[in-house]
Amino acid sequence: MAKKTFVITLVGCVSFAMVVFIAILVALAIINIWVIPAFAQVFVKFDAELPLATRILLGFSNFMVEHWLLLLVLVAGGVAGWISYVRTENGRYRWHKWQLKLPLAGPVIYQATLARFSHLFAMAQSAG
Repeated sequence: MAKKTFVITLVGCVSFAMVVFIAILVALAIINIWVIPAFAQVFVKFDAELPLATRILLGFSNFMVEHWLLLLVLVAGGVAGWISYVRTENGRYRWHKWQLKLPLAGPVIYQATLARFSHLFAMAQSAG
């Protein structure tokens, strides 16, 4: 029962982290598409020399506004390509190998996999 609770907690933590990550990406997209262009109009009225970081941010925002469809297609293609790659034997091996090398999650994934294997092996052994 403790293993089940651990797995449920682990899945909940990973799900929460993914939701937060996606929310951050959506917030950055909204800022780059609507908020920064509004500030850009204010900066144009000042007619002043902007710092390099601000010019880079404005350029990136303009790129996102002008090429949003291309970016959307590239992201969708990248996700589809990643899923296709991970479904291959070599891709799945490399993905799992990378997961095990993660600083905090790697040992947890390793222990959960080892516990799952031990439990299934014990069941198979006791079944005869």
